[in-house]
Amino acid sequence: MKITQKILLSSLTAIALLTSGCGDSSSESEGTTFTVERGPILGATVVDANGTEARELENGQYVFDQAVAYPVTSTGGYIDVNRNGVVDAGEVKNSLKLITTEGNIVTLATTLSSNETLKTFLVSDLGIDTDSILEGLPKSDKSIEALSDTVFKYVTEHELCDPSLLTQEALEEIATDYKTRYESYKHDHLQASEHEADLINSMSIITLDDAEATSAREEIKSHFSFQGTNAQEEAETKHEEAHEEADKVATSTYETVFSTNKPHEATQEEREEQAQETHEEVHQAVTSTYETLFPSATKKEEKAEEHEEEHQEEASSEEEEKEEQKEEQAKTETPAPNEPLTESFTQGF
Repeated sequence: MKITQKILLSSLTAIALLTSGCGDSSSESEGTTFTVERGPILGATVVDANGTEARELENGQYVFDQAVAYPVTSTGGYIDVNRNGVVDAGEVKNSLKLITTEGNIVTLATTLSSNETLKTFLVSDLGIDTDSILEGLPKSDKSIEALSDTVFKYVTEHELCDPSLLTQEALEEIATDYKTRYESYKHDHLQASEHEADLINSMSIITLDDAEATSAREEIKSHFSFQGTNAQEEAETKHEEAHEEADKVATSTYETVFSTNKPHEATQEEREEQAQETHEEVHQAVTSTYETLFPSATKKEEKAEEHEEEHQEEASSEEEEKEEQKEEQAKTETPAPNEPLTESFTQGF
């Protein structure tokens, strides 16, 4: 027995009102979204000229819920080397200050262009057009990718934290490296993530281990929760609230159906079947609404679950390997029961 379209519509309306309410900050589609990329930088502190801090969405994206005052600055965070959207082993702690004075992209290119002298050099001497500088991302623009890798290598080797303070002489010094790298990137067909991994390996940059990655994730969670800006936690709370509402709606719908569809003729088995169908349909509606309203939180949950499963599988595999090694070692150390005595041993009698 299916619930009527009118009743289901009422159920969906109630759920939608619950999951979309509670203020402007619950919707990730509002405000101005910025992309911060060296590789994608997770857990960064992104603020505008008024000191207003953006809240983190996913994969290096941050949103301001109010009007933005330039320049926008990004500091801290972790470079997502493997591009899986989660801070895990192998990532690099970001020490660079990145800036943009217009638009919604924050990269090493926009950081250099915040200095007019350096911007002129990028356009006139390196031949990078203004649109690429302000709108290009390393993952999709080869000139910006080559520039990002070249400058990253230079400032890291020289222990510099603010690339906007580089001199024109410094850019002239790395110009040849940039041009060579750009020509190579145009023809080798590798992804930006592969170039970045190769660069990090070649420079022997220290990356996070498992314990440090776990600590970093907790640090990020704590920071954004304290600021009241953690979109994933907001979504998780609303998901729980939606499920509670689903139970109420399912019960109400069940009672309404039987009050309008000859309840005295319904057997106990039909009542139980109807209750199960009602709850399943409302539950599906809740899940669909949640995923529509909070796509980034849904993806983060999936990625976190995948990461945890992979970690458990690796741990299990390591344990099995250790057990096998112990068994092999025990076999080599224990003599066979019928093994004959050696000549040196028998000579002692």
